[in-house]
Amino acid sequence: SIYLWCQKLQEKGWAANFEKMPGEEACNGFSIMLCSPWQQELFNKYSDTVCLDSTHNTCRGPSDEKMFLNTILVQDRVTGRGIPLAWLITNYESQ
Repeated sequence: SIYLWCQKLQEKGWAANFEKMPGEEACNGFSIMLCSPWQQELFNKYSDTVCLDSTHNTCRGPSDEKMFLNTILVQDRVTGRGIPLAWLITNYESQ
């Protein structure tokens, strides 16, 4: 289950959470939040300016609904490239 997967990741130092979205019970709205230990360290270093990228229709959810992948990014000050700091996977676009 997703809950167990998040627990396993938490045991390894990840910030991982699965939540049913309040008010979205009729459409089974949920979000999965993921941030690895190295990403958590980078939050302290680069969190002064962040960007959000949303990728629509990433895959299909448990009820064959569209899924959305949101990535929180920062720009590396040395290379200029984007670094993902966290991910949010949701089946409801307004989340």
